Amino acid sequence: MARVTVFIPTYNRADFLPHAVAGVLAQTYGDFRLIVSDNASDDDTPNVIARFDDPRLEYVRQPENLGLLGNHNWFLEQVDSDYALILPDDDLVYPELLDRTVAELDSKPRAGVVHAAFDIVDEEGNVLLWHVNWTYGLDSDCVDSTDEFIAASMRWS
Repeated sequence: MARVTVFIPTYNRADFLPHAVAGVLAQTYGDFRLIVSDNASDDDTPNVIARFDDPRLEYVRQPENLGLLGNHNWFLEQVDSDYALILPDDDLVYPELLDRTVAELDSKPRAGVVHAAFDIVDEEGNVLLWHVNWTYGLDSDCVDSTDEFIAASMRWS
């Protein structure tokens, strides 16, 4: 059993999806399972996933569109690992994301959620904005209570 399960929900995003999948498969931390849940797309999504040959990748095509939250709930019912990450299908991740996140969670066993700042990148891969943080005002690592994190996340994002 993998230590981390990464989930990419997708629906008709065949153009973005290969970048998200490749970013996960390039992680320096290798003890993960990647599940791509296709929410009944009618584009080239199945062929995009078929181009990847990695035993950590599992492709699931939903028989009908479950909606975004339904797809997330389906995934959460599948998790049997210590940690889980939901990654949008148009997001890119740096190769050290899982290494750093697992180390942080291991060092703080009472933590329930980890989030990171992000960069905004254009279609050519140029970084337009560095270190964007939807919790505004957070400029260093910290540990928030569940209530503090949810309140800040909902206020700004």
